[in-house]
Amino acid sequence: MQSLREQFQQTYGHAPSVIARAPGRIEFIGNHTDYNGGAVLGAAIDRYT
Repeated sequence: MQSLREQFQQTYGHAPSVIARAPGRIEFIGNHTDYNGGAVLGAAIDRYT
């Protein structure tokens, strides 16, 4: 299995300058209510983009 860096280099012809990831987020309650002053219960999860 190729690494992400190797796949990028094969596709674009050069190594990436940055590799980053951010945790996913879920909301148990409060979808779109936080900006209306409502209660929100959000959490980061172990899935990344």
